[in-house]
Amino acid sequence: MPSGPTSSSSRSLTELATLVGEPRLAPATRLELGQTIGRYTLERWLGAGAMGVVYAARDLLLDRMVALKVLHPHQRGAVGAQRLQREARALARLSHPNVVTVHDVGISGGRLYLAMELVDGQTLAGWLAKGPRSWSEVLAVMIRAGQGLAAVHDAGLVHRDFKPDNVMLTADGRVLLADFGIAQVEGDPPARDPTEAAAGEPTGEGGLMAPELGTPRYMAPEQFLGAAIDPRTDQFSFCVTLWEALLGTHPFCRGSLAEIALAVTRGDRRGAPARHGLPPRVLRAIERGLSTDPERRHPSMRA
Repeated sequence: MPSGPTSSSSRSLTELATLVGEPRLAPATRLELGQTIGRYTLERWLGAGAMGVVYAARDLLLDRMVALKVLHPHQRGAVGAQRLQREARALARLSHPNVVTVHDVGISGGRLYLAMELVDGQTLAGWLAKGPRSWSEVLAVMIRAGQGLAAVHDAGLVHRDFKPDNVMLTADGRVLLADFGIAQVEGDPPARDPTEAAAGEPTGEGGLMAPELGTPRYMAPEQFLGAAIDPRTDQFSFCVTLWEALLGTHPFCRGSLAEIALAVTRGDRRGAPARHGLPPRVLRAIERGLSTDPERRHPSMRA
């Protein structure tokens, strides 16, 4: 079994189980429609998760509709403000056909918000739920999502929350990587200590969100352990998603999220079904991306 990532801030397995097993985050609070955040007027509620609430909002300066994600209030301090500025600059550099455009990032009334392209479409999770998909159909969609993720890495960012609910398929056939609410500039230390972050509420795909960490069902070992992250962290999450989409099961499937977390950090992966029908080279590529040790994964999303 490959050795897992190590760090002076690594967590014991008991602490890990506690982190993902005891939801404590308060539910998302909806703001009043018609309220203005920055230069955006909230017109319609779109959805909520542990990190915040998403609205369809009107940009009063440019007179266009955007998806406005308003994150839960939290104290960022001077260091947090500097981090936000670095993230905003990196997001502003992103321009790719497979990445949702981020128009603006800011703070209003103590709330961090991201103004993004308003997408007319469905999530990857919704698309998969509508019926059986051939492996070639799934792979074609995921290749385009992977190209978007590679562009994020080229901009110096780690997404940190790649999952089926953050991939959008539009009505006109585009595949877009979305939701940069917890994206991090590569090389920055973790925004919060994992033992200080409360586990979150159930999200759309049935996972739990640990604020500023990711969604445990799709998190890499180093995220659970509080170790350094880099683009290979996103690669692990991408391969968990791809495995699920192609094979219909979680590669570290267990009875609870805490048990999944323990299996992920130990490298206790389930084998593929006997009659999976995938080309061997595809399965090998996914298995490499699921390596517990980041050094054993592909060097990049383009590899």
